[in-house]
Amino acid sequence: MDNMNTKIEIYKDINIELKEIWINLEKNSLNHCFQSFSWILYVINFSKKNQINFILQIAVIKKNNQTVAIFPFWITNYFGLKVLRWIGNDFSDYNAPVISKDFNYIKDDFFNDFYYIKKNLQTFDLINFERQNSNILGKNNPFYYYLKNTDILKTYFILASNKFSYKKINKKELIFFHSGEISEYNKYINTILDLKKLQFNQNIFFKKNDNFLRFFYNKLSNIESSHLKIYLSILKTQDGHELSYNFGILYKNYFYYLIPAYTDNLKKISPGKLLLYKILNWCFDNNVNILDFGQGDEEYKSKLTDKYNFIGNYNYINTYKGYLFFIIIILKKIKLLKKIFK
Repeated sequence: MDNMNTKIEIYKDINIELKEIWINLEKNSLNHCFQSFSWILYVINFSKKNQINFILQIAVIKKNNQTVAIFPFWITNYFGLKVLRWIGNDFSDYNAPVISKDFNYIKDDFFNDFYYIKKNLQTFDLINFERQNSNILGKNNPFYYYLKNTDILKTYFILASNKFSYKKINKKELIFFHSGEISEYNKYINTILDLKKLQFNQNIFFKKNDNFLRFFYNKLSNIESSHLKIYLSILKTQDGHELSYNFGILYKNYFYYLIPAYTDNLKKISPGKLLLYKILNWCFDNNVNILDFGQGDEEYKSKLTDKYNFIGNYNYINTYKGYLFFIIIILKKIKLLKKIFK
């Protein structure tokens, strides 16, 4: 597209040109770690290794010859339907575009660009954009505010600008394992996933995809990025007794508190809360501005902060076949409810 000051190009693979454009935009963009070049590339390579069928449809938007946004889409196959989704949809807590700090979409401009992109993508049956957050590190997300999102939920974050006090228990210390320590990383990420599996014993999706999820997280420490760092946090006694864990990501100046876990027999002393307070103080000491709790509106998050964003889903039927998607979703929900309550 070349209309006045707008130029849009759709890439079907990650080539050297797109990599350079993405990395340069990322230096001056507002985006979550899940839309960083390193994360997206990891998801794409992981999907190829696991023989997941997809067609990349990555839209690069330029205004006055300056790259202002990247929409990382792909088309996946879902029961024979071609579905337009965000790349990394199943593994990303938030799905959103990459947008320059210096650019703000006005409504008409966004719809013009999005309409052109839809018309120039490969044929698809429907759009299924999930977990779109209302705010991207301080910038309004046009995909949330300008499209009709449904199933709206809250997601909490907290400003790590003040130290937090917590109930002191003697001989407790926090150890951070960086992604570079591969053997330690593999050990603890599997411990965390084991505990989450026990916690979500009714979660059919987690049980069914356990090995798939483990393979994804076990290899995450291979990500190479100067902006994105994987952190495993472990709260333990000085004699080595482990109390609680967290899988998190530090991206630029933003910490994602993503997979907390603890053993049930220690629940009385709130080991998860102790570790969270330790991480918050670590953020304060290391000039990390915000701790994001990720998706989910658990009670402990709302008690700690009154700051939140919204996340929602957007669906658009592009062909008559697209209606089948909603029939499949309804049938799957009925089947899931029967398994849970039988």
